[in-house]
Order: sequence, then C-alpha cells, then structure tokens
Amino acid sequence: MSQRQAPDSNHLSTSYYLGSGPFSYYNLETEKKKREGEVMHKINVIQTDIETFEITVKASSITTHTVTLTADYYNELTGGKISPKALVEQSFEFLLEREPNTMILSRFDLPVISEYFPEYEETMIKRL
Repeated sequence: MSQRQAPDSNHLSTSYYLGSGPFSYYNLETEKKKREGEVMHKINVIQTDIETFEITVKASSITTHTVTLTADYYNELTGGKISPKALVEQSFEFLLEREPNTMILSRFDLPVISEYFPEYEETMIKRL
C-alpha cells in the first residue's frame, strides 16, 4: 500500500492503493466520516429487467454503472432475505467503503466484486 500526496500539500491523502484493477483504493477518510454518520454519497438503484440494474452514485463526482445479478447468485448470497435491488445497493455501499465511485467499473456482473475483494461474499452474508 502506498499513500498518495493530496492536491493540498498541507495534508496527506488517506487513500491507499491496494493493487491493480478497478477496485483498488481504500479511503480511510471516507470510512471515518461514514462511521461518524456523515453522508458522503447517494446511491440510486433502478432495476431495468430481471437481471440488470442501473446505478447512479452521487459523490464528489456522479457516476453511472450497469450491474447484472443472476437469480442463482442472488439466492446464494441472500437466501431471499432482502430484495435483489437491496443487494445491489448494499454491494455498492461495500465498494464505496473501499474506493471512490470513479474507480468502480461502469459495467460488471455482481460476482466480479469478489475477484477484487475476496471478503465481499462473506461480508454481504454477515450484513444481512
């Protein structure tokens, strides 16, 4: 992990580079503000068909994402405890705890998250 110098040279950025790939930054400052109850982002999820979701994340930048979620993967992670839409939203919360929205792929299948963050599935199961 390496710290990056923030644009304002009076302080050091709290973003840590965790490796290569689209899901590779963890921002301690965002995590701290989230724990303190300060809202750092807004996630809007729209289900466009049975397996496809359009997500808009409003943070310092606005990004849009298309995510697919199969019924099998949904059932494996949730056992039907929450809606598919809620799982997608929780998955974006998980990602935003680890990286800025601008680093999240614009299009991916939900299981891809565990390729970058092996703790993803276990974390989602615990959160439910």
